[in-house]
Amino acid sequence: DSPQDGGSDSKEVRRWRARVKELEAQTSLLRRQLASRPIVFQKDEEDPDDGDVAEEESEASDGLEDDSAAKIRRARRLGRRCVREVKKLRQQHIVGLVEHQLRVFTRKLLNRPLLLWLFYTQLVAIWLVELCRQAASRPLASDPSAQLEKVASAAAAAGQR
Repeated sequence: DSPQDGGSDSKEVRRWRARVKELEAQTSLLRRQLASRPIVFQKDEEDPDDGDVAEEESEASDGLEDDSAAKIRRARRLGRRCVREVKKLRQQHIVGLVEHQLRVFTRKLLNRPLLLWLFYTQLVAIWLVELCRQAASRPLASDPSAQLEKVASAAAAAGQR
């Protein structure tokens, strides 16, 4: 236990304390970055056009220029355009503000169990009111299930003849 050993111990301790402070600063930075991300992070797709271009070229070279192939290509183009427009929309400032407010609200719900229960209770109440309203109302003439029943009964009647 010489004085030099005590001096080297204090240097060692100071070095470790500095390292701990450095790691705490890194941890704090990572926590802030994690807190600023959406709760459910969805990875953006690379480029939705990549796989479809080769497929469209092979269809065109095969001579499949019938109506259904044209509709499929048109639907793919519209789908790609929708994806691009949604990406543009998400880059708008106001959308970022709304997403931030939704993240704050979700964090509050997750941190306060009473708020979470109240949120789910009101959600269930809204669904029950809608279900009761649907059950009490008469079906519309243009109801798809009524149309299917008419077609099925007509087909069954035609099959029995």
